[in-house]
Amino acid sequence: MLALAPRPSLLYVLCASMTMGVGSSSMASEQSHTRALEAERAALLDKSINWQTVEHGSPIPHQLPVADADTAIAAGFAPQWIQRSVTQWPPSVQDPDLPAKTIQRIASGDRRRDDQWAHEVANRLRDSLRMDGNADVLRYARVFCGSQGCLCYYETPLDSSSLETYDHARSVLLHGLLDDNGWGRTFGIMPTDVNEVGETGVWELIYILRPKLRR
Repeated sequence: MLALAPRPSLLYVLCASMTMGVGSSSMASEQSHTRALEAERAALLDKSINWQTVEHGSPIPHQLPVADADTAIAAGFAPQWIQRSVTQWPPSVQDPDLPAKTIQRIASGDRRRDDQWAHEVANRLRDSLRMDGNADVLRYARVFCGSQGCLCYYETPLDSSSLETYDHARSVLLHGLLDDNGWGRTFGIMPTDVNEVGETGVWELIYILRPKLRR
């Protein structure tokens, strides 16, 4: 006969539940504080930029951060850049502002500490961009993944000798996202979730709508 283990007392269960609640609350508070600091730093840097010089098709100002962050603005995706550079973008004839609206929607989300999808997809995107290990080629590359999807930005190098490295990194990234056997399928990403905008020979932004948020 199996011996029955003694059941925990009601007091023990209540205390354990309270402890878990305090831990969760503390974690949420800490993450909220981190996001606030990120936003504050980004806002201070943002004020140093003359946004009047940023026009349609302009790259992200290089003063903005390049960081792994829980908010898009702390990763360098300032709303002013989206509003000024990406608006009125073809090929959506019916609504040329649709790309900007979708990108802003993704940028408005945040990344929770326990959001495994956001953390892992961001890591995959960065790994693809670093495939050749040439930091100079993609020094202004930015990645943000959150509750609404992902943004992945990179610039075309001015040095023609770096174009081959750049093209390879871009190819690896797109194949991973779009191929039937690519890593994107592992995370539920379909080709219809992936779009891009960019200024030829200057920069490109791939934006990914999170699978569960498909229209």
